[in-house]
Amino acid sequence: MSFLIRVRSGDGTVRLLGELDVASLEEAYLDACAAIPDAASQEIRERRNPFRCAFIIGGLDGTVLLEVPFTDLLSPSERGSGTNLGRPLRRSKLAQVNGTSGPTGERIDRARQLRSETLELRRRAAIHIDRSCQLIRRSRAHMFS
Repeated sequence: MSFLIRVRSGDGTVRLLGELDVASLEEAYLDACAAIPDAASQEIRERRNPFRCAFIIGGLDGTVLLEVPFTDLLSPSERGSGTNLGRPLRRSKLAQVNGTSGPTGERIDRARQLRSETLELRRRAAIHIDRSCQLIRRSRAHMFS
């Protein structure tokens, strides 16, 4: 499947990044999550707020299918608002209690795997953001000393 990927920057502008060919919307989501640390670092270098940024995954016809706010990975204490992972995870807890298996169980396993991968990406993004902030502080200290 092909998806159009756009990014909404910290200053509010939206630009097209290109076309992404992956097997599913889930893979497009994972690719977007994997790109957040580098994109957030770039926003910081350009002195824009990465917490306002988002990747927008859309169909080739321009319809928006999914919005992936950078806060999904950058703010571990906040619950992301742009992904659809919250609903499947709530269902997975219910399905676990009911002993669901088969195709639904496979979706539950996939949702758990996506959540695990997302948490790891979030951890890495936090490290990148901390390092970027330290570098900015050091460069400002050297500029004004």
